[in-house]
Amino acid sequence: MMLYKKKDELTEDTWLKESINVDGITPKRMKAVDVFAAVIEYFRGQILNALQTSHADKVGISKDQLSLALEPEAASIHCGKQLVSVKEQPCGNKAIAGLQKGDKYMVFDQGGAYFELMYNFEHAKTSFKEDTDKTTIRISVAWLDTYKESTKQKLKDVIPQTRFNNKIELLNDKMRIKHSLFRSFFDYSISNVTNELDKFFKKQELSGVHTLLAVGGFSESSVLIDAVKQKLGKKVDVIVPRDPGLAVLKGAVMFGFEPGTIESRVSRYTYGVAMQRNYIDGVDNMSMRPTFGSLIDDVFDIHVRKGQVVEIGHFQPEHTYFPVVDEQKCAHFEFFASEEVDPKYTTENGCNILGVLGVDLTRKDSKDGELSLKINASGTEIGKGHQK
Repeated sequence: MMLYKKKDELTEDTWLKESINVDGITPKRMKAVDVFAAVIEYFRGQILNALQTSHADKVGISKDQLSLALEPEAASIHCGKQLVSVKEQPCGNKAIAGLQKGDKYMVFDQGGAYFELMYNFEHAKTSFKEDTDKTTIRISVAWLDTYKESTKQKLKDVIPQTRFNNKIELLNDKMRIKHSLFRSFFDYSISNVTNELDKFFKKQELSGVHTLLAVGGFSESSVLIDAVKQKLGKKVDVIVPRDPGLAVLKGAVMFGFEPGTIESRVSRYTYGVAMQRNYIDGVDNMSMRPTFGSLIDDVFDIHVRKGQVVEIGHFQPEHTYFPVVDEQKCAHFEFFASEEVDPKYTTENGCNILGVLGVDLTRKDSKDGELSLKINASGTEIGKGHQK
């Protein structure tokens, strides 16, 4: 719970900056950038790459040696190298084959991090079989000791006094759970997952998708996969590659060697910058009408729209901007992402600021201070074009 609490604190203020501090378990506060750098140093020592490319230099990783891979794409790359489907050959025979060019599929990632304390529960959930009478889970002795210290009771003595009597028994460090109770652990999550998948495959844009690639640790659960197959029926082939829990990791390594595998992406958000312009009657909201002058703030100038296909490495057409006053010495571009296709203002719900780019206008070349900006929203980071 402590880890989740501290993680959530970083999302409370969307104006994140390098000077931001975070609390530790003790009252001492530290710079978030130093915390990120220490984590990256640890992963590097374990021969693992980590996130936070902007701070990677602090631990001796050059920028050209660290890149971010998107999890669904990494899983796709891995599955694309596997024999995951049955294809009918021209002669009529059927053979196991990999994904072919032009195949459409959905990546179904049922993974996620969990505490080491929960490892045995997670392992039991993936290995659980419908025909078992009881499921045995090993409980850490340290955890049992902690429970005794905090409650002044032994867990073994408490269980018979609860509604789980005759359903759970504790023998030393082994907890045995009856089939009916353990099976109920799946009900809520499986119901939500299968209903959500059913909604997705009823959408018109997914009418040509007939393959579901199940990856992530929970995809090893036969209970989950059987429920998904039953819900989707024969209209969708549900495929679980070998070692689905490692699909993302293996795919990320492949992506590092072959980054050109991904040629384009569909933008998940609408990207743009905040700008000022003249108020337009009949177009702008009355609440935006300026009290003085004619300029209004917080106008969303769109560079990339949600759902737009962007080619990897390609910059979008440049947009031109001008300083508000001739004496202006610095300009700031505030970058925003919106969940809407056509946002009008950066103050709307669903708009979040991504960052701010400052431009020194004292070194401007043109007399009118014209600024040209173009962005590349095809990668995992937004890149700067050029300025005049």
